[in-house]
Amino acid sequence: MFRTEALRRAVAAGDVENATDDAFLIESAGGRVTVLDAPATNIKVTVPSDIELATLLLGAATNPSNPL
Repeated sequence: MFRTEALRRAVAAGDVENATDDAFLIESAGGRVTVLDAPATNIKVTVPSDIELATLLLGAATNPSNPL
């Protein structure tokens, strides 16, 4: 998660075409990126199959009788 203005400045100043992600742009602009531990259920949705996994995880989270 990045502050909106910091990300806007990084995008404006960065090589967006070759950036791998927002963190790359922030670091390229001189910002600091910290990686935090998170549960395995905290996924990044990037491809269609991730949507299926997210749907399963959300269903399990909202229905305690249906754990994964």
